[in-house]
Amino acid sequence: MALGTPFDKVELGLLLAVAGVFAFAQPLLTPPNPLVRMAYFLASGLLSLLSATLLRTLRLRYDLRTTPP
Repeated sequence: MALGTPFDKVELGLLLAVAGVFAFAQPLLTPPNPLVRMAYFLASGLLSLLSATLLRTLRLRYDLRTTPP
């Protein structure tokens, strides 16, 4: 990923922040129950994917707005 646009930098920062929060919180929040642990990992992956998708959509709108016709 080239860090050319502001959204590239925000996307990378958000993905790193989400990954860092979940990596730090995982031992504190997940009980020994394997089903709850699996649900936690699925939720963290889904949240990371949704945040990346949202930022890519915003970046596409930004690029379409700033690109001359």
